[in-house]
Amino acid sequence: MGLRKAASRAEPLLVDLSELGDSTRRVRQQAEAQAQVVRDRAAQEAQTLRDEAKTSGFDEGYATGLEEGRAEGIRQAEAARSDELQALIDQLQQAVVDVIAQTESCESAFARVVPEVVEDLVRKILPT
Repeated sequence: MGLRKAASRAEPLLVDLSELGDSTRRVRQQAEAQAQVVRDRAAQEAQTLRDEAKTSGFDEGYATGLEEGRAEGIRQAEAARSDELQALIDQLQQAVVDVIAQTESCESAFARVVPEVVEDLVRKILPT
């Protein structure tokens, strides 16, 4: 009887762990997708700068200054995106900590219930 009770208490935790795993995968995929978008945007911006410098006829010094200015803007945008990704990583790490705590809680609940179940079985099997 105690085992069923423990199993019924543990089932929501197992469902929570499953949902947390799904959520963790989604956050990771979103972070990877956002990082790819930043890389693609930086590559596209760099190519645009090269193309503009070639077609506009600016002298080399001006083109270099323009490219450096935009490159600094790109670096700042990447730094901001990096901060956002770090926040996502921190959330992911917290989710992992929560999963570990929930797992330990489940293990603790099972550890408390198992002796009760064994005692119940012994009482039922052995005559008193």
